[in-house]
Amino acid sequence: MLIIAIITGLILGWIINRMSDYLPRFAANKNKRSALEPIPYPATVALVMRVMMHKAHQAQRWFWLHLVVEWSTIFMLCFLCLWLGLTGESLILCGVFAFLMLIAIIDIKYRLILNVMVYPATVAVLFVPLTHAHPSALQMGLGGVLVFCIFGLTAWLKPGQLGGGDIKLAIFIGFLFGFPQVLWALLIGSGTGAGMAIAMLLTGRYSRKSTIPYAPFLCLGAMIALIYNPILG
Repeated sequence: MLIIAIITGLILGWIINRMSDYLPRFAANKNKRSALEPIPYPATVALVMRVMMHKAHQAQRWFWLHLVVEWSTIFMLCFLCLWLGLTGESLILCGVFAFLMLIAIIDIKYRLILNVMVYPATVAVLFVPLTHAHPSALQMGLGGVLVFCIFGLTAWLKPGQLGGGDIKLAIFIGFLFGFPQVLWALLIGSGTGAGMAIAMLLTGRYSRKSTIPYAPFLCLGAMIALIYNPILG
């Protein structure tokens, strides 16, 4: 079972990496199209081939990010197999994890959160139970409204800190968890983002006027909340 999960995770990670370069081509902002030619096999395989051939690896741009994605998906699938087994719930959670990871990687690379991904996902979460503790309609509505108020107010008070895509992604997460469970996802995401900003500020890699992609932290908070959420509805 674990061998199958490892192979599947490697393939899924490779697909996520490829899609992270292809999907932005269909975004409205055409000047951010990918100029990369993604390798036709996983980054892990490319690294192993280099090691076996005793050659110094000349990493393509984003190569190490692709490597992290592949091993993250491997870990994710192994964890889900050990936690839930091969069930419908584990397959749905795997799909949600892959979606969140793809959102995060695209934002890291191109500072884009694509409407073509967020809008269908937001509609789907309203009708399909995507978590083991699917919130009620009231909880989902409260979660979406709460997140919209928080992020909309932040964007209004601090222009340029949050984009429209961040707000749409946050609303999707609000619907996904509902109120009050979404508070845990926001706490993890916001806390991690703030910690990263402080670390970059202290190391001189970040100034008070700089911006960092926020979607990866929102997605990380959502992923952790899908596995463990101490806030009970």
